[in-house]
Formats: sequence, C-alpha cells, structure tokens
Amino acid sequence: MKTIEELKVEKTFYRRERDILGNIVRTPYQKMVRRQPELVTPGVRFGYFLLDMVFYYIITFVIMTLFTIIVLSINPDNYELFYSIRKYDRVISMSLFFLYYALTEFFFGGTFGKLICGYTVIDVHANKITFSDTLLRTICRYVPFESFSCFGERGWHDKWSKTYVVKRKERDELKKLLHTLHDDKDILD
Repeated sequence: MKTIEELKVEKTFYRRERDILGNIVRTPYQKMVRRQPELVTPGVRFGYFLLDMVFYYIITFVIMTLFTIIVLSINPDNYELFYSIRKYDRVISMSLFFLYYALTEFFFGGTFGKLICGYTVIDVHANKITFSDTLLRTICRYVPFESFSCFGERGWHDKWSKTYVVKRKERDELKKLLHTLHDDKDILD
C-alpha cells in the first residue's frame, strides 16, 4: 500500500517557446510530481503548545487537589505524606506530562491544543496513529533540545515516529488520494 510520502499528482508547468511568428509564449505541459503533505507551521505549533501547557497545568492542578482532599479526608494530620511527596514532584510532573500527551494523542488523534487549532496526528497511510506510535512520539519529547527541532519542517518526535501533524481537511484529502491511488492500482493488476 502506498504511503503519503509516495503520492504523486499531475501538475501543470510552463515553458517559454517561440511561436511561428517568433514571439515568446508560455506553453503548458503536464508532469507528475511528488505531492508534499501540508504540515503544521512552526508558529501554529508553538501556539498549540502554549494551549497544551494551559491544559496540562489545569489537569495537574485538579489531580493534585483531588489527591490532597483524599489524603486529608483519610487522616487530617498526615502532613508528613505531603513533605515526602515533595521529593518526587519532578517525577510526578513528568509522569503527568507523559500521560497527557500519550493519552490525548491516542484517544483523540491529537492533544487538546492541536484539536482546538484544527490539527491532527496521522501516520504514513493518513490513518490515526497507533498506541505504539503515540508512545514513541511521547518518549521522543524527553530527548534534550528536541523542542528546538520543531522550528524546522517536522520535529524529531514526528520524524522518528514516522508521523505527521496536518489539518483535518488535509488528512481527508490525503486519505482520498491514497484510496483512489489504491483503487487504480487494483484495476491495473
């Protein structure tokens, strides 16, 4: 089955030629070229990252508040537990960050920030990503300086997991192109 990296579309180009009278004219010709998926831009990526951080902090606040209420309802004088948890706040924070990205991208096809901005995460066949793809994307986010790779065309977590962040309309267009390409191939075989 073809992937979105192998998609080709017919495109019109123009070359300059001389007509019978010697005038220079533009003559159209058709050529098959690779169809690049329309990926998220670095500016939009930064925008939905900020939205994701807001959601992450809200979720973390709610979870920690519920935890505090539960612990204090069991034993109101148990302040030692809070002091011992303070030692592990970095691990708890990183775990919640991991869960936020892994679960939202797997269940919803993107984080809440991506969804609000109209973007989704797809694999090379323009389908929703698998749980293993989601885990790999999320683990890659912990690589030092990985966030700076997002200033390019694709972040390392996209490249290494072979995933793409595209608008939902672009995903549908890619699926349609892959489906028609697949149908044409079956007819020729």
